[in-house]
Amino acid sequence: MAVAQPTTPTEPPPTNTVMPAEKTGRLIVREKNGFPIRVLIDGVDRGITPLTLDLPPRNYEVSGIASTVVAAAQQISLQENQRLDIELEAVPAMARVKIHTSDGHGTIQIDGRTLAEGAYEGELPVGEHIVRVERDGFEPWEKTIQLAHQQVIVEAVTLDRKADVLHAHGASHRVKDGLYGGFHVGLALMPAGADSTLDTGCASIGATECESSKPWGLGLQGYLGYSLEPLGFELLLGTLGDYANPKAHFDGKHGSSVNPLVAQPAREEEFEIFRAGVLGAIRVRGSVDIAPVRLTGALGAGLSWKMMGMTRSVTTTDGSNGTNRYLPDAVSYWSPGVTMDLGGQFMIGETTTVSAGVWFWAETASDKARTQSESKRVIVSPQENTPPRPIATPAYDLANGAQLFVGPYLGMQFGP
Repeated sequence: MAVAQPTTPTEPPPTNTVMPAEKTGRLIVREKNGFPIRVLIDGVDRGITPLTLDLPPRNYEVSGIASTVVAAAQQISLQENQRLDIELEAVPAMARVKIHTSDGHGTIQIDGRTLAEGAYEGELPVGEHIVRVERDGFEPWEKTIQLAHQQVIVEAVTLDRKADVLHAHGASHRVKDGLYGGFHVGLALMPAGADSTLDTGCASIGATECESSKPWGLGLQGYLGYSLEPLGFELLLGTLGDYANPKAHFDGKHGSSVNPLVAQPAREEEFEIFRAGVLGAIRVRGSVDIAPVRLTGALGAGLSWKMMGMTRSVTTTDGSNGTNRYLPDAVSYWSPGVTMDLGGQFMIGETTTVSAGVWFWAETASDKARTQSESKRVIVSPQENTPPRPIATPAYDLANGAQLFVGPYLGMQFGP
């Protein structure tokens, strides 16, 4: 009996799969003058001109660059199966340079070419350049700068005077125009006094005798200005404080003719008067050079604010050892002011001086520099059988009328 043999299944014939071709357009990029530059497409380096690329159809940004030139970007739209020729134009790559001297003087040269006096601002091709500033009597300044495309470089130049010129001519030949500033610390003396009640109104408080006290203190001022020879215009700001220590004596028998009833009990009243505040002024400064010293003076007007306070310490002198201490509320006042200083400046550097002189400040104290009276103060004694005794506490003028401060000072100035 015949047996059927199994058959091997046959494989289907192979088929060829063909991927559809990518849709592209052809872009051809050249530089207008045949200069080889690198082509950037959407910021990506794609090669050197002349360049041919097959790219998918869409919008592109095409630009060019080389070591010292750039080609402005162009916006293109590449279509399917399109041949698009574009031409880039390479121009020198530029950077911006700003150069100025501290006093506006000096010849500015770049790569050996004189470009300006005192200040220069402009564009330069990228790469290395030599900047030089010259001025008669000063050491030349020179610097090599490396510029990149669209870079901005700023150079502020201060020239140093030649040592032999400075030695020969001294301060009279230094730079005198430009920004300057300084400070000084000085005594604040009041030869005319503050015209407090203890100075001018001893009789009004019933004292047998008063010892006035000339206030003294310290002042600290700083100023900033601009000099246009021969004058400088400046803003002055400062602080000032002073102290006085007057006394009043009551013999317990003979008060003043104005107020005789407050002579008792016999006592000593010691006062401490404090004042502190700020001031500001606009001033004009003039200077004259007499090598190696510059004589200078400033005059101006402004405004001040002062706060004042006092303490009164009472001690009886009739053997009862009674005491009282009085501390009224502080008072304050505003005032217009006038300022002046006269001095000399001694050079310790090309633009640095040590200054010494005399300064003056004048203002007026209003009636707001007066304390309030009080009627309930008493003197307390530690002795038995000595009851508290009332003590007159009138309103005191801590200062009154014109307030004139004067004193020597030391300081420094920087700049012309």
